[in-house]
Amino acid sequence: RKNKNKLKSCYNLSLTSLTSMGGDFEWSWKINHKGQVFGLTLLQSNIQNPQLISCIKRKIESWKFPRINQKSLSIKHRFKFEPTHKG
Repeated sequence: RKNKNKLKSCYNLSLTSLTSMGGDFEWSWKINHKGQVFGLTLLQSNIQNPQLISCIKRKIESWKFPRINQKSLSIKHRFKFEPTHKG
């Protein structure tokens, strides 16, 4: 949740050309024992915008999670984006 605004910045940048775009992305990734993201995969998206997908991928890959007491932890999460204004 604390990283949601980082993803929102990617979405807001893409809105400059696609003002009515909305939809969701489902990603899966793993977190290693140091809290680093690896194995990030886009599972599903109903927004076909390569720049937005690339931006979101870079942001998620940069996230740091707390250390864990196991080799890795698998995560699967859906992010929903909606325009903040109506055209």
